[in-house]
Amino acid sequence: MASAVVKALIAARQKCLSEDEAYWNPKPDFSRPISPRNEAAALSWLLDHQPVVCRGGPADVAELHSLCASYCTRLGAALPPEEQQVDGGEVHAAAGEAPSSAAAAPSPSSSGRSFEEASREAALLRWCVQRGLTGAASPALFGAGAHGDSSGTACGSGAPPPSAPYSSGPPPLRGLRADTPVSPGDVVLHVPQDLLISYDTAKQSDLGKVLCALPLGLSDDSIALIWSCVERREPEAEAAPFWAALPDRFAT
Repeated sequence: MASAVVKALIAARQKCLSEDEAYWNPKPDFSRPISPRNEAAALSWLLDHQPVVCRGGPADVAELHSLCASYCTRLGAALPPEEQQVDGGEVHAAAGEAPSSAAAAPSPSSSGRSFEEASREAALLRWCVQRGLTGAASPALFGAGAHGDSSGTACGSGAPPPSAPYSSGPPPLRGLRADTPVSPGDVVLHVPQDLLISYDTAKQSDLGKVLCALPLGLSDDSIALIWSCVERREPEAEAAPFWAALPDRFAT
């Protein structure tokens, strides 16, 4: 029989179902994970309502945290160094987890790799911090190439080398890595209003005002798209570090 926490998770999956997920899966089985996005949203909802979900006490809290850890493990996240067991030069995860081939020195996170100081990602982070960005996370490279030679293109630009064939495996992915332990309710990232790029940003720009004045009935999407294409190639653009950090190419 399902526990109260599992029953709450099933209800949360249904509550957090997106229109796209419902379209592609009209009759989902909520007793199983629907998608990585849906599972993350459902677990986040449970954490937000933990006092109600975990009315059974410490056992319920432990079960909820175990579900969160299991979700991260399924996505390939490694255990924090303090939870790994080092024995004879090898790192062993907790019972039931796959061992790592080599012991790593303690670091803010055992998943993801920091970018070089000269990289576009590091430059973007410095630019954002100067403008008020605060938080407990920083850019990192995940997946293929995340633990390889630092001289590779991937660590400098966040994109795989042009010569790397797609058949060799998935390209490395950029994301955010927690720099400190994060607990439910902690602010992971605070982004000031000035750093946001929105429809209004495009429409209130010089180009945006011209586009809005044209008798073409351009939608907000169209104006933002045209503005982005032009602004990205402008060397003196206000958000130049952001545009420079975007991938040179991508697949859809």
